[in-house]
Amino acid sequence: MTRALPILATLLVTAPVAAIAQSDSDQASALVSVVRDGFVSVVRTEDLNFGVQVAGTTVRSSDVPTAAVWHVEFNEGGMYTISYSLPSGLGSEMGYPDAPISFGPTSSFISYEFGDGVYDPAVPMTLSFSAGQSYDFSLGADIQNDGSGDAILDLSGAVFGSYVGTIMLTVAMQ
Repeated sequence: MTRALPILATLLVTAPVAAIAQSDSDQASALVSVVRDGFVSVVRTEDLNFGVQVAGTTVRSSDVPTAAVWHVEFNEGGMYTISYSLPSGLGSEMGYPDAPISFGPTSSFISYEFGDGVYDPAVPMTLSFSAGQSYDFSLGADIQNDGSGDAILDLSGAVFGSYVGTIMLTVAMQ
């Protein structure tokens, strides 16, 4: 019998693009997504925030630097599947075309007290976790310092304004 209790954590990815013209603005977000049931809890602790960038450029997450981070606590041991829902672009709040975003094959990183490792966020991962363990899952941190772990934001077609996307981390008990 399979128990699938998906735990979802939502992350807003933001990248304001600097206006070429006469005005400028900035915004701040205070957000939290907390989901807790008897098996696992997922809490987003950091956003993937590219800051203010100039239109027409390409920005790598390691250049900023930025990474999205979720803290996951396993309250019951067992097999869990970790998966991401990744956006293909960040949408303009002004209605301009999306700014494409991509994630490298090693742009997801798991860290825990006994070690860490990189993996492809496009491929769901099933692992055994023990009760009482906690882990941090990061997305966009180029841990290997070779560019393969970057989130890459293409602002070549961006005009100005804020661009936002959603990344979902799902932890499901099997």
